[in-house]
Amino acid sequence: MLRAYLCAIAVSITPGLSSAATWLNSIEIGTGKSFDHDNVYRISLQRHFDHQWIPSKTGFLSGYLDVSYSHWKNGHTDKNGNNNVYALSPVFSYVFHTPSPTSYLFIEAGIGASYLSEHSIGDLNFGGQFQFEDRLGIGAQHQSWRVSFRLFHFSNADIYDSNDGIDLWLVSLQYLFIPAWSARPQPEYKEHQATERY
Repeated sequence: MLRAYLCAIAVSITPGLSSAATWLNSIEIGTGKSFDHDNVYRISLQRHFDHQWIPSKTGFLSGYLDVSYSHWKNGHTDKNGNNNVYALSPVFSYVFHTPSPTSYLFIEAGIGASYLSEHSIGDLNFGGQFQFEDRLGIGAQHQSWRVSFRLFHFSNADIYDSNDGIDLWLVSLQYLFIPAWSARPQPEYKEHQATERY
């Protein structure tokens, strides 16, 4: 039911965001589980960076700013059954070229900050409501659509007395409203032409 509700939200707000996307580039929905079998549902908005750093024949470095809301639901007990998570994270991606000019593969990593509505879920005690959000991911893009698989880790770096932390995986689908780097001509790059001497 919650998954259908998040999908309905994404569909209903897409037209308005599309017309007003002078700052935001894309919307994403995802679902997954924690390694403790808690159910995870997530919706997020992104601002993709226009820059392409270190371009080469292989690919280039880019990234985006991610603002998200997640709902964690305890999957195996009634104790501390739900948590709402609000997060902000810069994410850096290395984008690999493919034979198709509108298709890409990418890997990504990011460290951000999050606020939890509760300081625990199930038997896990996070110590407090502020947590760091770490992520690693892989994915593919074709035209305006992206699919990705990510691993997330939430913990507080021992700023509280308790720091159980939580790990989870997520599968996500993203739609880009307006062209980011992916829809623009790739910048020319210059190969290093210095003569090596032996």
